[in-house]
Amino acid sequence: AIGKSFNVGRTPLLRFAYRVPEGVCINPAIVTRETPVGIRFTDRHDSYPIVGAIRDVTRDGQWHTAEVNLRQALAGLRFRPDQFDAALLVFGDRGYSAAPAGASYSVDDFQLIPTASGAAGISLSWSAADVTGIQAYRYKWSDKPDDTPDTVLPGSTTQQTFQGIPEGLQYFHLQAQDGAGNWSEAAHTPFLIDNTPPRLGPPSPAPGKMATSQWTLPLIDGGGSGFDPRSLRMTVNGKAYPLAEFVTTYNHAKRTLTWDWSTATGLFADPIPDGQTVEMTLGPVK
Repeated sequence: AIGKSFNVGRTPLLRFAYRVPEGVCINPAIVTRETPVGIRFTDRHDSYPIVGAIRDVTRDGQWHTAEVNLRQALAGLRFRPDQFDAALLVFGDRGYSAAPAGASYSVDDFQLIPTASGAAGISLSWSAADVTGIQAYRYKWSDKPDDTPDTVLPGSTTQQTFQGIPEGLQYFHLQAQDGAGNWSEAAHTPFLIDNTPPRLGPPSPAPGKMATSQWTLPLIDGGGSGFDPRSLRMTVNGKAYPLAEFVTTYNHAKRTLTWDWSTATGLFADPIPDGQTVEMTLGPVK
């Protein structure tokens, strides 16, 4: 279905059209860097671990639209810097094959909906062509999937940065007007807007307290797009260390990050005197 690599953190929402008759059992699978995982669609059984589900699926042989948050599905996997890198996404019946001979299904119109920050500004560009020329554009941001653009721009304006777009699933609606005054059909492009940066809580052990080999701190993202594991960098006594999977865990339910800094750094393998200062810092989180 999607035969090229993509980052689930940057494009967390998958939307597609489907036509599936009764009796056909299929699930999408995401091939991650660590392991393939399944998303429950119409099949209750899958040879891959099931990490999420698409709700309200209709099997009547007619066209419908499905949507699933892939990032939320992969968030429960073991922490890795490349946890949200996907090699491809495919559909198939990987468990017990119960479909009758000759059965078929259709999937189409795949969209990977990207995240964007309205606080930082969303820069977009566009183009249109007509034999009479393009004399104007008009656009609108809204949470409706098929709204009508109402803000007019000159035909020479083909890019703009938009500020202050509210959080949530928002659509950019755009039309072009030709030299004869005819408006095109509107294009509707979805974005998952996240204006809230990740928030860190007080660490454990607390500053100035007796140290242990592990450092735990709350890491919360309230904007909906999560944080980028690759952005995590710890500094211990002035030296930076990336957070590798074998020394790092993230509890998705409790939203806590735990780092085994002693194993990761190799520091203090031997006993040290009481009162030795260890200075640890977590860099900016995206």
